[in-house]
Amino acid sequence: MSNARLNAVRRRMLADRVDALWVRSTDRYLNEYVPRDESTRVWLSRFSGSMGEALVTAQSASVFVDGRYWLQAEQEVSSEWCVVRVPHGRGIDEVVRDRLVELGAVTVGLEADRWTLQEYEALRAELPDGTAVKLLQPSPVQLAREELEPPVHPEVRESEGRREGEEPGSCGCAWRRSSPSC
Repeated sequence: MSNARLNAVRRRMLADRVDALWVRSTDRYLNEYVPRDESTRVWLSRFSGSMGEALVTAQSASVFVDGRYWLQAEQEVSSEWCVVRVPHGRGIDEVVRDRLVELGAVTVGLEADRWTLQEYEALRAELPDGTAVKLLQPSPVQLAREELEPPVHPEVRESEGRREGEEPGSCGCAWRRSSPSC
């Protein structure tokens, strides 16, 4: 499954003309503690820790974690992923940025809604001249996720838990009888 997800994201990266994609652990509200089903990083890498960043290129996929998550990351990600152990005293973002420089990425894609303007400007200033930073909205991960796991339509969600032909509100449970939106 992870390979299909990586391949779908890489196809989107190619369409967006980015060499590397930085996938953050935050959500669009920049929260650190994100429900698993809303995290693009968790969906892509399967690493479920609250903190860690992912970096995907055409040739590699890495998840960057600090000491709290070294063992968890190694257990949760597949063999297609490299777990980068961020050393004590260094920030995850700093190590990801250094990896981007090592890779010689010409164009770096960022999920636009997971970066503050201040973080974006700092990253641009810290990358070498000639490196472009491209804000992507929607992100390649979001698009790949919709391609592989199309969202459930509201009509289908409303019918969950009912028998065929049963009307909304007729489930019989006490708490639902008091609510017309059962």
